[in-house]
Amino acid sequence: MRPIDVGDIVEKLLDLRTYSPELAQRMEHEKELPDDAVPFLVTRIEDAFSACENVTEENKSKAFSELAAWLIISYQFYLMRLAREENPWMFTFPKSELHTHH
Repeated sequence: MRPIDVGDIVEKLLDLRTYSPELAQRMEHEKELPDDAVPFLVTRIEDAFSACENVTEENKSKAFSELAAWLIISYQFYLMRLAREENPWMFTFPKSELHTHH
């Protein structure tokens, strides 16, 4: 199994905020997020990751579940912006010739 690079989603979120600030704002249906969602999501990921660095048997399950949840929420936030019709994107599959364009 390949490790997940937590810094990858943090970098994507920060790039989104830097290069497309209008896309980095929360959408109408994302009521649980603040208007400037990127710092909120980055903080949640960093806090959850820190909690996983010093786990015990008692809190291991909760710590890793929380990290997984914030990673999923953050990737969804990022991917929803890529899927917007006015925002072209491209996916690639490493080590293959597959390229998918929107």
